Amino acid sequence: MNKLFIPVYIFLCFTFIYFTYSQSCSFPNIILTNTTVSDTCTAINKITIGTTLSLDVIQFKMVSNANVHTNENVDCIGCGSIVLSENANLHLTQVTNLYHSSKLVMNENSVLTTKKEIYFWKYSQLTIGDSATIYFKGHFFTYENALVVMNQNTVIKINKVLFFNDKSTLTMNDNSIINSTFILCFYSATLVMNLNTQINGITFFNLYKNAHASLKDYSEINMGSNLVEVETSYLLLNDFSKINNAERIYVKRGGIINLNGTAHFSQINTKSYQSGGKGDNSYSAILNVTGNSYINVSTTFVFFNSILEVSNRDIRDLPVVFYSGLNAVSLTNFKVQSQNDFDILCSQMVKIYSSVAGTKMLLGGKLLRYGTSNKIFCHVEDVTNKIVKYSEPYCPCDDIEDWYIAPLPNVKSLFVEINKIKTSSKTLLKSIDEFSSESVLIGNTQISLYKTDSIVLNISTPKTINIKLFSLTKTVLLITETKLNFEGVQFNAALNTKDGFKILEVVIRCTNGIYIKTTQRCEDFTICNDANCKYCPFNKNSCVLCKSQFALVNSKCEHIVNCELPLSNRCLKCATGFSLKDGLCVSDETCITVQLSGRCQICTTNNGCINNNGKCVESDKNSEVITNYNIVSCNKNFVSNTTNCLKCNDLYIYSELCENGKATKCDSSSQMDTNGICKINDCVLPNDQNGKCTTTIDYCIYLSNGKCNECETEHYLSNNICNNNKKPNCILQNSFGCMKCQDTYYLDESTKQCEGCDPSCLTCFDTSTKCLSCPHNTFLSNYKCNTNEDLKLTCNKFTSYGSGCVACKDGFYRVGLDCFECDQKCKTCNNKYSCLTCNLTNYKTNSGDCLPQSDIIGCAVNVTQSGCSKCQDGYYIINTNECQECNDNCNTCTLSRNKCTSCNNSLVLLTNGSCVSLSQIFKCKEITNSKCSKCAFWYITSKDGTLCESQIVWWVIFVLVICVLIVFIILIVSIVIVTKTTFNKLHKHEINKTITLFAMNKSNINFVPLQGGVCVSSNVIDLNSDIEQIEVNRETRQVLCVGNTNKTATKIQFTISSNITKFTICIDPEVVTLKSGYACEFSVYVKPLCSCNINSTIQLV
Repeated sequence: MNKLFIPVYIFLCFTFIYFTYSQSCSFPNIILTNTTVSDTCTAINKITIGTTLSLDVIQFKMVSNANVHTNENVDCIGCGSIVLSENANLHLTQVTNLYHSSKLVMNENSVLTTKKEIYFWKYSQLTIGDSATIYFKGHFFTYENALVVMNQNTVIKINKVLFFNDKSTLTMNDNSIINSTFILCFYSATLVMNLNTQINGITFFNLYKNAHASLKDYSEINMGSNLVEVETSYLLLNDFSKINNAERIYVKRGGIINLNGTAHFSQINTKSYQSGGKGDNSYSAILNVTGNSYINVSTTFVFFNSILEVSNRDIRDLPVVFYSGLNAVSLTNFKVQSQNDFDILCSQMVKIYSSVAGTKMLLGGKLLRYGTSNKIFCHVEDVTNKIVKYSEPYCPCDDIEDWYIAPLPNVKSLFVEINKIKTSSKTLLKSIDEFSSESVLIGNTQISLYKTDSIVLNISTPKTINIKLFSLTKTVLLITETKLNFEGVQFNAALNTKDGFKILEVVIRCTNGIYIKTTQRCEDFTICNDANCKYCPFNKNSCVLCKSQFALVNSKCEHIVNCELPLSNRCLKCATGFSLKDGLCVSDETCITVQLSGRCQICTTNNGCINNNGKCVESDKNSEVITNYNIVSCNKNFVSNTTNCLKCNDLYIYSELCENGKATKCDSSSQMDTNGICKINDCVLPNDQNGKCTTTIDYCIYLSNGKCNECETEHYLSNNICNNNKKPNCILQNSFGCMKCQDTYYLDESTKQCEGCDPSCLTCFDTSTKCLSCPHNTFLSNYKCNTNEDLKLTCNKFTSYGSGCVACKDGFYRVGLDCFECDQKCKTCNNKYSCLTCNLTNYKTNSGDCLPQSDIIGCAVNVTQSGCSKCQDGYYIINTNECQECNDNCNTCTLSRNKCTSCNNSLVLLTNGSCVSLSQIFKCKEITNSKCSKCAFWYITSKDGTLCESQIVWWVIFVLVICVLIVFIILIVSIVIVTKTTFNKLHKHEINKTITLFAMNKSNINFVPLQGGVCVSSNVIDLNSDIEQIEVNRETRQVLCVGNTNKTATKIQFTISSNITKFTICIDPEVVTLKSGYACEFSVYVKPLCSCNINSTIQLV
């Protein structure tokens, strides 16, 4: 039964699949309106989002949980944008481009997957929202100021190239991660890694051509292996950021690495570090170290043609480089720039060789130092079970060295084992040590507390030993099981603070804690009433050492707040608006930025404060303009000395105003001499207009700066002298000199004399040849007197009343009565450059200029002096008479080059006047006359021929319905046939349960042939074959087999006489149809009704 229904089931499934298809997205090739996708679909055509012809924002938005799969290229141009809402998924399978200012925005938990390259061009942006993820299976490129921003908990996974070019920027924010197994390259680009960001697994990290990389706030680059290369670029590691697992770091050709880590840890871990090379320019690579961090190098260290710049670091700090390799280190050609002595490099295995000026080798070549000091500092980074772990591989040092144990800030308890006594020479050396204020001398052991403010020293010594504290002001608790000797007094425990040294006497040795004499009991100074106190040896209410994150203030532990960089019991850097004081951050409205030392770096100038040695103080009340450190300018009558405003009179005697280091105005009782110094007047009545006493000039009324400005009446001024005689040829004269000369004379302003004019002039001025009027029969032109002879070649009509021209010839223009030549481009003009008509080879532009007719390209008719009246196809009329070429896609255009009226072959004209290709018109198959003329099946062209619209084809629906009906009819007929066949077989099966059918050729029965192709196992049914007599009223059964030897099936049925009364006979089965070669077993039941002899005939029919 089941086997019969399997073909039917397959047929039904096939029919269902045939009439069902997956959903596809129907997007136009060019998306020019905001589009929203809310479901799952596949885009089968190329998509372009946005246009460069409009500033409108065009958004392709995927709503929450939408899922889009693209099969072709995707481009985003102009102000186009792709927006993925929460939990949306976008799959880009082909090349993707974002041009111009387009954007790709991913919101929370959205996912982007690319299979091929993705490009971000000029000012485009990629913004990755919180917890979003990107899977790049193709390369990633950015160009020309592109911007990529990764927000909180975002992830980028890529096994191809990440390449940032041309001033593009990658910004990674809180906990964002990039996982890559290939190249991350920045070429003239910027990388900014903020709080807890990571780049993992990359094999190449390259910074080229002014690239900048800045790692901040616990950010990390964890290399998979291979190379970090910095060429002509800048790499900054701030705070707790670092680079791990690098195979090689190579800095060359102007590359700069800046280590600015605040903690004492390794910011760069690499097998090989190479700075500069023989092929580089001199000192082209720079390593700048400003913090406390250092570099770990395990195989090779090369520093050649490079500069090491170090600040805020000295020999008490860790070496800049820790080297553990077996290759020799030879440093011969580099420069060191530092104001302090400091340790450059320490080696664990091999000696260091250096010939660089200012450097020296210590400890048998294991330490390279810049400077002259021989003191060694061994830094303790951990103490566990009385085992002291040093940072430097050569520590602890032998007693022959002048060395210090220097615990780092994280070490709060130090175990010190004293075995030997230092020589007196060493003791004397210590007594004049420049580090006394931060050191403890215990026997022969020197301990520097430069890196910590408080510590517990657990001292182990076999006998009483001396200690020396000098001027130590830091908090130190000294504890020993034996005795310590300080200035003749022996003790077991003592505490040193800034207030002095106090011995804690011990009379009873306590198992835990210290015996307190006043209470006569042992008290554990680690159990204090203040839960935040670590040690309180004097009183449970008086703390001397607080727990981490708490500071000691007046014997109480206060929580360190408003701190950006806490360290143990103090703050190293406060938040903006707070300053560092006694390890705490206190509000300071006058300071904006505070240094780690607690000194103010930038003061608030808005409230009139300036920075005075790290403190913000109120500026002088007379200050006018101030900066962070200086008074730039003061109020009137005051001058700045950079920190105060001083009165001018206090600096320059008798002065009223001053500036730039000298007096600029004297007071009323003095005058300024030639040296700029104010001196008391020695005359009673000043005769100069400036209040000075000067030499008197006869007949002078007004004197100014020793010169006469005006003379008395009937006198005139000449060469600073007042004369009383009349000027020759002068007709108007005053006290200043001659005012007007006679005709044919002019006034010389330099001499104030009347000089003669040129004979050609009637009157003149300024010079003898500069005419104002002319004699008879001449005319004035450009201050010259000309005759009509000069106008024969240029004038068309002369004046009727004398000399001069009233109408000039073509090519000349009139000014007054003279004619001047037009510019050669003009035929006629009204001034030299303003043409009325153009010459035969030029045409007149809309602005009135004449240009060569050959400049007009694309004119359909001959260009005349009026320009072009009709343009060729591919050109349009501009400025009423000029032609300009249309856009390359246009066949004809109007108004502008991008406003097409018809397009080239194979392009379609849109309603906005732009021409697009066949591939950009969805479902368009053929273009005619700039219109889509034929669409794909199931689509028709729109009325304007710019797009294909879907339309149902009735005959397809009709054929489809007919096909469906035929299929259903076939299906129903098939079901009927199968059902009938099944029921027949079931019926046969039921018959076979009661009838025995068998093949005769497989039976051993000897059949007796009868007529009609029938045979029987016996032609006689003998009821007495088994018993002699059969019983009355009881059925006796005998078996008779009947076979069919015909070639066709034969129906077998027995008949008997109806007149039998002595017995009953029953044959089972009554009727059987036998196939050819088959036989059936019949049972014959005979029941005698009385004692009789049965002999009867049974017929087969």
